[in-house]
Amino acid sequence: MPLAEATREYRGWLDVVADMGHDHVTVRAGDPVLAHYWDAGWWPLAVDGGGNALVVDTVPEPGGAVGQIVVAGPDEDERRVVGTGVGDYLRRLIAAGPEVDDAVVDPSDRPYRFWDATHLR
Repeated sequence: MPLAEATREYRGWLDVVADMGHDHVTVRAGDPVLAHYWDAGWWPLAVDGGGNALVVDTVPEPGGAVGQIVVAGPDEDERRVVGTGVGDYLRRLIAAGPEVDDAVVDPSDRPYRFWDATHLR
């Protein structure tokens, strides 16, 4: 994701969390991630156009790894770690041989792909 787009996403998430709070968020058992809707220490890596994101976690809970990849968003109320870092996430994604649907087109007509990596859950 381009830096300008990631910055817009990041700022937007900070506004959303101010309104939403964290009460409804859970964490997958054993995953070292904050039970937050969004955190200022998370940086968007990829978004799906519907508000969900893969984020780089710079403030993991004890036992986590700085840079771990976490799933966040309105359709993802359970926070979970899907990789110890970008490289690990991509290796796991490739090794699992995911099926990727056709590209989704956003309102600006820019195609993008987002893998809902259910096999990494």
